[in-house]
Amino acid sequence: MKNNNGQSTIEFLMTFIFTFGILFLFVKLAINSTTGYLVHYATYLSSRTYLVWENNGSTPNHSSAEEQARMVFSKIIKLNPQNLQFNSPEKVGPGFPFEYVGAFYAFTQGVTVVPMVGGSQKANLYTESYLGREPTRASCMLRIVELMKTMPGTNLKFATFFDDGC
Repeated sequence: MKNNNGQSTIEFLMTFIFTFGILFLFVKLAINSTTGYLVHYATYLSSRTYLVWENNGSTPNHSSAEEQARMVFSKIIKLNPQNLQFNSPEKVGPGFPFEYVGAFYAFTQGVTVVPMVGGSQKANLYTESYLGREPTRASCMLRIVELMKTMPGTNLKFATFFDDGC
């Protein structure tokens, strides 16, 4: 090699590729963060829908509530609503307080768009929205009916043991 023709072109291309690789990495991380916030918001709204949905029947209908919550989730973001999972209020008991009633969603996102920087790695992301649960009108009604059954011969018109939303 007797001359340095093309050296500046090669240096420019190397720094250009490196700079745009870093730029695309930050852009992909920003998109992942935005998607995470949107999925969390969709999970939160789905959890609220699940917790307040009732059909005013004599018993709570959790499958109908799950269906409505998945419909809300799919309106907000185009991810698989079948992966949306629920902790039912029926699980509440020792070791499972009512604060863990709600919805959660697990999904994966690519880390980067440039294969040389990060390859095809996937990030496992998880969002949850546990809002607790007030008792439904149906469960309150069932509780009052059971109370009236246990007190035969009484002229009971009002009974309040504790305030739990009923």
